[in-house]
Amino acid sequence: MITQILETVIFLIILTLTYCDTYNFDVEENFYQTYSEAIEKGAVKRGWIPAFFPPDATKIFERHNIDSNEITIKFNYSPSSLSSIYNACKKIKKSQVRYPRRSAKWWPNTLKPYSGFLQSSYEFFSCNVEFEYEGLLYQKQMAFLALDNNNLTAWFWQF
Repeated sequence: MITQILETVIFLIILTLTYCDTYNFDVEENFYQTYSEAIEKGAVKRGWIPAFFPPDATKIFERHNIDSNEITIKFNYSPSSLSSIYNACKKIKKSQVRYPRRSAKWWPNTLKPYSGFLQSSYEFFSCNVEFEYEGLLYQKQMAFLALDNNNLTAWFWQF
């Protein structure tokens, strides 16, 4: 009888820990069809999407952790609209990039730790990210951007 109770308690503890590890309550994922939609829904104002993204960015997948302020973003772009990125970010070598610690299911394996950035079409940048929220100016220090010029897809992460 005691063994059964003990086994049940252990099972419930393992189940609870597994559930808490699988579902992180501090993480939110959002999708915006356009950059204008992201602005309308407040994602830029809250700092989840940088203000320097191209105004014609589309298919924006955004994931952020409220506690750690880690953000990962994927979006499509037009090559003719990258001036805002070139003004806000500095081109860097692959060796200067720090990988994101956590990422979404849609994040490419080529931008995960130990991948070695296998895709040669990436162009890497470090970015200064500033946003104003409730009258206060915030600056995030660690932010990176990878442009995949073959597929016209951008990958952004900050921590």
